[in-house]
Amino acid sequence: MKKILAVFLMLFAVSACKEDKVEGAAFKGHEYKVVNALNDSDLRISFDDSEDRYFGKIINNYNGVYKVDGENITFGPAMSTMMAGDPEMMKIEYEFLKFLPAVKKYRIEEGFLVLSTEKDDVYFRDMGPISKN
Repeated sequence: MKKILAVFLMLFAVSACKEDKVEGAAFKGHEYKVVNALNDSDLRISFDDSEDRYFGKIINNYNGVYKVDGENITFGPAMSTMMAGDPEMMKIEYEFLKFLPAVKKYRIEEGFLVLSTEKDDVYFRDMGPISKN
């Protein structure tokens, strides 16, 4: 009986650890900045700490939802304000928001969030917890 209980507790502990990764808790509540962005642009994305929601601002404020399943991540379409700005930055913003739905996988790697499409890995530096202003 003790052996059965021990095996059950081990399985429960393993499944609890696995569940945490599925929830994507590793990046929730943090802000990330694209490493080596075109024209040294300040491209950032933040992840809500209590909902599966992402948000940020380039020229326009944007936000959307995402879903994590193991190492797979799916970004829903971004909603965005419609302000005009520098044409070069508008193009960068457009490309960034087009990139998110193409992302298939994610991983955390030594202070970086890596979002992967079928062709590329894009590195985001962890800028720390989101400020609650």
